Amino acid sequence: WEADKRELVAHAFGANGVYFAVRFHDVKKHQMTGVLRSRNAKGESQVGVLELERVSEGKATSRFTASDGTVVTEVLTNVGK
Repeated sequence: WEADKRELVAHAFGANGVYFAVRFHDVKKHQMTGVLRSRNAKGESQVGVLELERVSEGKATSRFTASDGTVVTEVLTNVGK
C-alpha cells in the first residue's frame, strides 16, 4: 500500500527477465481495478487494465483487458488447505 498515492501495488520477478507489476488505483472492500504490466521469457510485453472482484467467500473473478483489446476472464476459487 502506497499511502501517499492511495494505491495497492504488487511486483514479481523471475528468470529470463520475466516480471509483472500491478498498481490498483481504485480499491474498494470487494473490488480492485488497476494497471497490469508484464513481460514473459520470450521478451513479449503487455499492458492493460485488471479488475478483481470478490464474489463470495472463497470465490473471486478477474477480468484483464489488454491494450490491444483482448479480454481474458477467470474465476478464482479457494480450494482449502
